[in-house]
Amino acid sequence: MTDDTPTEFLEPPSDVMLDKAIGPYHLRSVLGEGGFGVVYLAEQSEPMRRRVALKLIKPGMDSQAVIARFKAEEQALAMMDHAGVARVFDAGVTDRGLPYFVMELVKGDPITGYCANNRLNLRARLHLFIQVCAAIQHAHTKGVIHRDIKPTNILVAVEGGQATPKVIDFGISKATNQPLTESPAFTQHGQMIGTPEYMSPEQAEMSGVDVDTRTDVYSLGVLLYELLTGALPFDSKHLRTGSLDEVRRLIRDVDPPRPSTRLGASEDAVSNERARARAIKGDLDWICLRAMEKDRTRRYETPSALARDIERHLANEPVEAGPPRATYRIGKFVRRNQTVVFAAATALLLLVGGLAGTSFGLFKAHQQSRLAEVRADETQRELQRAVEVTDFLKTMIEAVNPTVAQGRNTSLLRDMLDDAAARLDEGEITDPRTEADLRTTIGTTYYGLGIYDLAQPHLRRALQLRRDALGDDHVDTLVSINNMGTLLRDQGRSDDAEVYYRESLEGSRRILGDDDPATLTSINNLAVLLGGQGRLDDAEPYYREALERRRRVLGDDHPDTLTSINSMAFLLRGQGRLEEAEVLLREALQGSRRVLGDDHPNTLTAVTNLGFLLLGLERLDEAEPFFREALTGSQSVLGEDHPTTLIAMSNLALLLADLEQGTESLTLIDDAVERAARVLGEDHWLCGNFRGKRGRALQVLRQYAEAAAAMRQAYDILVTALGEEHEQTQRVIGYLVDLYTAWHATEPDAGHETTAATWDSRLTTPGG
Repeated sequence: MTDDTPTEFLEPPSDVMLDKAIGPYHLRSVLGEGGFGVVYLAEQSEPMRRRVALKLIKPGMDSQAVIARFKAEEQALAMMDHAGVARVFDAGVTDRGLPYFVMELVKGDPITGYCANNRLNLRARLHLFIQVCAAIQHAHTKGVIHRDIKPTNILVAVEGGQATPKVIDFGISKATNQPLTESPAFTQHGQMIGTPEYMSPEQAEMSGVDVDTRTDVYSLGVLLYELLTGALPFDSKHLRTGSLDEVRRLIRDVDPPRPSTRLGASEDAVSNERARARAIKGDLDWICLRAMEKDRTRRYETPSALARDIERHLANEPVEAGPPRATYRIGKFVRRNQTVVFAAATALLLLVGGLAGTSFGLFKAHQQSRLAEVRADETQRELQRAVEVTDFLKTMIEAVNPTVAQGRNTSLLRDMLDDAAARLDEGEITDPRTEADLRTTIGTTYYGLGIYDLAQPHLRRALQLRRDALGDDHVDTLVSINNMGTLLRDQGRSDDAEVYYRESLEGSRRILGDDDPATLTSINNLAVLLGGQGRLDDAEPYYREALERRRRVLGDDHPDTLTSINSMAFLLRGQGRLEEAEVLLREALQGSRRVLGDDHPNTLTAVTNLGFLLLGLERLDEAEPFFREALTGSQSVLGEDHPTTLIAMSNLALLLADLEQGTESLTLIDDAVERAARVLGEDHWLCGNFRGKRGRALQVLRQYAEAAAAMRQAYDILVTALGEEHEQTQRVIGYLVDLYTAWHATEPDAGHETTAATWDSRLTTPGG
């Protein structure tokens, strides 16, 4: 019988050296052990008495390469002179010729353990991390890259009642401008150096050529991620057990989830986790992911630059990692100076014109065209000043719009709008163009709040003023035409909306050209409108034109292109081409998360659409987390009563009904029905939509009579608001057919089969 167990190299146990002396150092216990060295707690007897840490090469590990690496660590530490780096006191060689060095004994815990054990809040963790960045920056100024930054190499000691992180273990450090050792065997090509969980993509390449100080910035980003969330960006099990190629692929190619998404997302998450997720969302997400960029040229240049951005966050100032948008920067200003800002905004809202151009994201540059119309130099300068001031005001107002804020800010914004609307109606503004600009801003902001009935008179009046003052072909008039189409579409008045959308598109093609971004938006708007009516054949050429031109003109990552990708997927889903639609929807969602962030309304739309696709593919369990994410995001971003939030609530209720979770489904949909009736009115088409879904929940609970009543009420609302052949009405008719068919199976003699056939005869839309 033979033993096929692979032969292992045996090393002497580390404790054989205990109670022995190396020069003036008596070894007392083992503090830590690595692949080639052991760190001992030692007592120094002369020339002073103190406790130190002594690092010694293991017997049998004294190869040329290991000795070279050991001496490099010794030299790296000896070069440091910083409170955040463990100091080197001495170095030498044992009687057996084994090199050792003696360093400061750091009495502390790994930084993650210290934060957890002491229950440090987010601000305290960030202050500790800033100190770590300073220590690594010091190493870089000495020309040394650490290359193995991780919690166990950053110990937090309490000195004078103050927590101080200390960086240790420069065992795989690399010199940037001078050799740390005379041996050429220190770094070998093809050898993975570092800890996989914290390793930068260029380290994972294993060439050694492309590693510079930014590799430590990456590892600091991973450490920050762990301090924020208590979790690593990538699963340790995959990194420890996967093949070398798989580990390298994961590190180099896979983007980690945003830190804020790792906390508070589950139903079981405790409230403090959810609070921390909200605190991380935004600045700290951006900072962390910028430090961990796969492309090192897009990372922070230095640890100190990373630390400065965290300090900006703590001071509530705009961070460099944030999106380079004026709305974000002004939003920061608003949050620091809310009282002054709202007082100024209220006073100035009606005093200065030039607030046009909101238009739900259209025609961004049209104000510049006004300047070209002004010939007098002095007048032009005054107009330029007015435009700049009011652009600032408009952006400031948008920064507290419910799409980026809620609660107290939204209430104040609503008060501002109501006051401004009343004063406009009293005739305070006499210039028609200024009045049109102000009504456009007020109307589009009401729209953003989901208050469609208050938005309509302002947008309609703005359009009439611009037609009279500027003519039908002026770019501002095209803005207003498009605005009316969008509002009417969301009010369920599709036929009226189509008239405006076609006029907007024809004018944009004629005035701006086929490839202008505003024209492309008009093309996509018309496609979405026609597709929503079930007119897929009419919509298809518009969908395809918008996507093709946007990819070519704007690029794949432009938000408008992502919208078109999402829209094309809607078309393919309607045509039954579900697998093709899924590919596009995942592209749109991944791009939206990357470009816009998880909580942007467009991202939430992409989340919802992917959920519906999975629902259509009968992959209900896969669909559920997407519907829940859409609801949670809408509640956070838009508020509880916004129509988009109510739609997300009803969508989840419908899915739960299909999963036969009727009780939770009914609770959700009852909430949506109550809110919609209060916010939009009982006769709004969304109330009809929601009552139809309420019937589905009741059907799951086998409350057939109540379900029939809810569905018939839904039908009455929708047939009045939208018409018999509208896709929404047809869907409820389909619900009724399904209900009476199921009811017949329970009560075969009650005539429900005949009722089902009657409703079935009214179906005109395929799949209704």
